[in-house]
Amino acid sequence: MAAVGLIVGVERSAYIGQLIFMGQLNDLGTTLAFLEQLRQLLRDKLQYLQTAKKDMGRSCAGFPDELGVVDFHEHLGLRMGILSLRSQLCWCDESLRWVGGRIAREIDSHD
Repeated sequence: MAAVGLIVGVERSAYIGQLIFMGQLNDLGTTLAFLEQLRQLLRDKLQYLQTAKKDMGRSCAGFPDELGVVDFHEHLGLRMGILSLRSQLCWCDESLRWVGGRIAREIDSHD
């Protein structure tokens, strides 16, 4: 069997760039709406992958240990996607709390 080397490409998440430049708008309400929309998107993707994992598990009694080699590798990729999305959702929830807190402080300072 030939050795397979790691191929490293560029992972792109356009929303990170959008978020960084959103500060120039100086509008936390827009940032909050953006993060809420992003959270929904991430949650939907996570639910899709979790459903795929459940379906895969139903097809194999000894899941994941008894999966064939091809399905096992698909499972490894699926798990990476699930864990990555969970991490992004955690970040998004944290960011929503921070933005919400800043908005609340701004409102309090104007009263």
